[in-house]
Amino acid sequence: MSKSINEENKELLSAALACAITKRSDHDSVGASASVLHTRSGRSYTAGVIETDTNLLTIFPEQTVLLHALLRRDIPIESVTSVAPSTATLPLVLKILADAAARIDRGFSYTLAKPDGTIVFETGDVRHSLPGYTSPLSKLEEFCSESYKDDIITASNSLKEAALSGMQRHIRTKDSGSRYGAAVRAKDGTVFIGASLGSPDKRLGLHAEMAALALLLSSGRKQFTEIAIVSEKFPVTPCLFCGCCRQFISDIARKTGSAPKLTGYALNTDESMESSLSELYPNPWSSNTL
Repeated sequence: MSKSINEENKELLSAALACAITKRSDHDSVGASASVLHTRSGRSYTAGVIETDTNLLTIFPEQTVLLHALLRRDIPIESVTSVAPSTATLPLVLKILADAAARIDRGFSYTLAKPDGTIVFETGDVRHSLPGYTSPLSKLEEFCSESYKDDIITASNSLKEAALSGMQRHIRTKDSGSRYGAAVRAKDGTVFIGASLGSPDKRLGLHAEMAALALLLSSGRKQFTEIAIVSEKFPVTPCLFCGCCRQFISDIARKTGSAPKLTGYALNTDESMESSLSELYPNPWSSNTL
């Protein structure tokens, strides 16, 4: 007899699907995936998939709910439950979850269900769910010793201050890694803080500005007006947006009808560089042009 996810998770996932950004249409949740994460504190976080034209820059909903918990230092994580139209991305997702469990030195359960709620995969401990894979990551002592912080959503007027706060939460693959932070302002003025989520498989990591946008979109908001970044790698000159982030921001801006201002700040000086998206990335790639 087939098993189904519980009603609470069904309701949470249904709401999360409404926040999904799909390649076909930002308003079409048909064929989309969504996740809900529960922590021992009793808090829950939800997100829908964020698909991009380039595919490689797509953010799985499991990554976004992990960001919600990890950036807030809301651990231990108890469970992640997802709905998806297929199991095609399951190996990549299991790798992401195993790496997160290694960072906090504690396993948690994962359940994948069809859109109707029928369970197609489940494991009690994500650390041992992908045959042949053991995460090379170890516990981040600095990360795990910090207490819960509920300030990744703010009304701050200073995007640099918000980005600096994000930099302090950078989730590195090792304690010595360089830190990046970002902040994005939604059209309604709300600011979301982002930090990089490192991965031993570089394709599965998230840059800070991608993380900030993922958190904004998971809130149900769409349009955004400003993005700012800062990094230890740029102490006296303005931090630069990398190529993949310019493409990602371009994809999401087009899908949401946004025209954001992009600002890179120097870490230790007042230097900054402000650009429009069209100035910084004048010829974005889009599958719609093919």
